Amino acid sequence: MSPFWSGRTRPDPSQPDPDTVEQVVSPVTGPIDSRDPAAPTEGVLDLGALRLPARTDLKIRLDVDKTSGNVAAVTVQADASSVQLTAFAAPRSAGVWDEVRPEIAQAVASGGGSTEEREGSFGTELVARVPTTLPDGRKVLQVQRFCGVDGPRWFVRAVFSGPEVLQSVGATLPDELASRARGEDLEDVVRTTVVVRGTDPMAPREPLPLRVPESARRVDQTQAGAAPVVAAPPVADDPGSGGSDTDG
Repeated sequence: MSPFWSGRTRPDPSQPDPDTVEQVVSPVTGPIDSRDPAAPTEGVLDLGALRLPARTDLKIRLDVDKTSGNVAAVTVQADASSVQLTAFAAPRSAGVWDEVRPEIAQAVASGGGSTEEREGSFGTELVARVPTTLPDGRKVLQVQRFCGVDGPRWFVRAVFSGPEVLQSVGATLPDELASRARGEDLEDVVRTTVVVRGTDPMAPREPLPLRVPESARRVDQTQAGAAPVVAAPPVADDPGSGGSDTDG
């Protein structure tokens, strides 16, 4: 027996050295890193870099880039409100949200809108008021909430829209509309989403690849200029899961 291991159990060379294994710590607010032992593996909708909780009370759409045909983002709708999720690669040593926020604010300002920083459920966020033209030609200010979460070598941007945002900034809504805001449900989706960074080297801010499930159904959109949308199917054999192109 080697004197270096006298009185000890020799470690298995096929196993990683516990002193050198990277400790994965998910953000306190969520989302959850896929290597985190707390990451759920059942009752989820696997979309590649993002695994979303599969719930029958939510509508999940995959926004597909018309030019490349690649999935660009995931939009989760809960009644009258929605959140769009996009995942990106990030440096190992630092996050990118502090750099991205001023860029979003500048882009909104260049379009005639305004932004305000505040502390929210996921840390510092931007509340943006963006000029928008309605189908009937009226011009209004659409209020959106931009949140960002830095994780282990990844970054997730979450953009909230709908009455949830108005409610979050203290606006008084009619009872019927307030009951359809469902901001807590959407924030819970972000908290429990699992991010799969992968091991491939990627440039900072490069989008993490999302994929369309094989059984997904394409939704026909007839509005001019509308991007293709793919509705994600329910998760098979999970009575408590869902995600379809119809509510409920």
